[in-house]
Amino acid sequence: YALLCGLTPPVLRSLVMGLIALLALSFQREKDAQHALLLSAFGMLVYEPTLLYDLSFQLSFSSTAGLVFLNEKTAANMKFLPLWMAKGCAVTISAQLGVLPFTAWYFNSLSISSLIANVIIVPLIEGVVILGLLGAAVGMAVGAAGNIIMVICSLLISVVVQWAAWLAAVPGAKLYLPPIGIGAGAVYYILLVWMY
Repeated sequence: YALLCGLTPPVLRSLVMGLIALLALSFQREKDAQHALLLSAFGMLVYEPTLLYDLSFQLSFSSTAGLVFLNEKTAANMKFLPLWMAKGCAVTISAQLGVLPFTAWYFNSLSISSLIANVIIVPLIEGVVILGLLGAAVGMAVGAAGNIIMVICSLLISVVVQWAAWLAAVPGAKLYLPPIGIGAGAVYYILLVWMY
């Protein structure tokens, strides 16, 4: 999958973290997402230091760091919601907290509709991925059956795109953020670590 996607920084980060987790399992060691994230960042930056300035590298690592370091505590603070909704909202909030300085710097906006999207759309996307893998596997054995499954995936992807467009078009779906410089970004992350 990583080779088919072209080994972009986010895909490479995911691949390296996955390989670290597999190595940990093969040596009967505990999986540790925090160390896997840090090792993958270190390895990628040693190999290609200019990745530090790559937007996809910055967004991928900061959002993943938000998930790895903040998700559990964020979900624990949302006990007032049903468990399935708390988990979906916690994922979105944790990732948004991780990327906030970068989204402010590059895009000057914060998506509010992403909270709803993660609760409604992400489970559908997960189903499409699983169905797509099934369609690819079935397609190797029975081409016509694989094609039918892939057509269903295509229709579901169209539904996802339409729902995402509707959510993005809702008034107040995103908030303006003033640009955050490097110093303010560093202070933000220090305060975030201190508060969590």
